[in-house]
Amino acid sequence: MDMFFLYVIEHLIFLLCLLRCCLTDLRERKIENKVIVVLFFSKIVCWLAASLTVQEYVTLFIENGIFCTLLLLWGLKSKNIGAGDIKLLCVSKLYFNMDDAMKWILIMVVLLVLGYANALRRGNDKNARTAFAPYVLVSVILFYIIM
Repeated sequence: MDMFFLYVIEHLIFLLCLLRCCLTDLRERKIENKVIVVLFFSKIVCWLAASLTVQEYVTLFIENGIFCTLLLLWGLKSKNIGAGDIKLLCVSKLYFNMDDAMKWILIMVVLLVLGYANALRRGNDKNARTAFAPYVLVSVILFYIIM
């Protein structure tokens, strides 16, 4: 199978799953585990189809493990981010190499700051839980457009 076709399908699945997460997060303030599982296994299948070397698999395991560990430690201290948001960020990171992940996170942080400032301007409670998945979806779309 052509790798470009696989890449397009992979990222289409990624965007559709993020859209589903976005809609359920806005409506119910939760991220469905079944969507996280689909994202995880679709990425694993793509990695297997890409015939990576053992060294590449080890690198992926280490960089994603470090990212998820740091995210989990930060998430445990934060009161405004839930377990579903942490799982969504961890599985979303699988779709980016480390350099691209840093750019994607920077875009997401800018969006979060703008959203937070807008919420404060409208008089919302600064400790209120926010739907996080829309920021993930928009930041991924902006990343694809910019990069």
